[in-house]
Amino acid sequence: MCPEGINLNQKLENKIGLNLFFVLSQNVELLQDTATDLEQELKVEEKLNPFLKLKALKPPKKFFINKEDYTQNIAYSYSYKEHLIKAINEELEDIEKEIAKEIVYSLDSSGFISLETLEDIKNHFGVDWDVVDDARAFVMEIEPIGHGSLNPFEYMELQIRTYYKDKKEYIKYLKDLEERKKIPKEAIEFFSKLKKTPIQIDKTNLLPSKVDIVIEIDQGEILYDIFDNYVEISQENIEESLEDKELERYLKQRARRFVEAINLRRKFLKELTKIVVERQQDFFLKDKPLKSLMLKDVANEFGISISTVSRLVNSKYVKTPKGVFKLRSFFVRESVSSKSQEEILNMIKKLIQNEETVYTDKDIEEILRNYGINISRRTVAKYRAKLGIGSSRKR
Repeated sequence: MCPEGINLNQKLENKIGLNLFFVLSQNVELLQDTATDLEQELKVEEKLNPFLKLKALKPPKKFFINKEDYTQNIAYSYSYKEHLIKAINEELEDIEKEIAKEIVYSLDSSGFISLETLEDIKNHFGVDWDVVDDARAFVMEIEPIGHGSLNPFEYMELQIRTYYKDKKEYIKYLKDLEERKKIPKEAIEFFSKLKKTPIQIDKTNLLPSKVDIVIEIDQGEILYDIFDNYVEISQENIEESLEDKELERYLKQRARRFVEAINLRRKFLKELTKIVVERQQDFFLKDKPLKSLMLKDVANEFGISISTVSRLVNSKYVKTPKGVFKLRSFFVRESVSSKSQEEILNMIKKLIQNEETVYTDKDIEEILRNYGINISRRTVAKYRAKLGIGSSRKR
């Protein structure tokens, strides 16, 4: 059953549809990228492709978060910096250990560190560059590798030297701007598959430093904004030509596809956020339980596969007045009579809290059926136990 707020019969021109599926299927990594990943992906692509221009990437402070923003919905147990510090404490000693820890504490939101910061660390400890470089090299080699790299290009080089030794000839394109002008198609396609930031939030329980969506309440109205609104990317230097005409055509086509993919990703994320806000407005405004909303409903709305929606949803985070949530947490399976399990649990809880005479599970079943909720006594008993409430004989 389609949840309220979603009209599956909208006109074709209002759908993202096949165009989204085709373009994003060619750039699936962009669909999965978190805000942090997307930022680094665009910076690398701009450096490798002379026909692509990144105009702006300055999101407001509201997209940045800290530990205090979290709710119980996201477990804060082990940040990536704590993981690195643990390895340092186990392996290093004396001043090298202290320098390595200072490097970790100084990493930016993408897991990188600047030369200026390294120089400050060198001066603070009064050591030579060799000592700082050795400490940084140790940090960079802690699995998952790459924390403490200077930028995405050094991180990509480290991945090649560690995991793809047969591709070492490609490293020159990462280091030399002139060589980059002669970069072969195969190298660009290989680089596009490498990670651009060592922080892989979506595959762990680690805390992201930026969120993808911000939801705010202003005088009873729900407002929302997405990180992608602050990304401006366009084709550039279209009239410029390269000696290698085949490479020129490839790069221009790649730039065009990249711009299309970013624009469609933005549109997709906006529409998806709108659906979530409309469906879950009682949660945001009235502190009521989440309503049922399933990936298949969104997939039907956009005319794309459930797996494509899942890729977008699973790696994204939302900052709300209630705290920071995984976007996936707003998708709740429909249980019975179009009610989510959370809604039914809440109804059972209120019935028992307000009971004048003690209700048996059979009584609760009949009351819920009067509300149009098809539920069995056995399911009532299961939900009651889940709430930690005893049977009628124990109340």
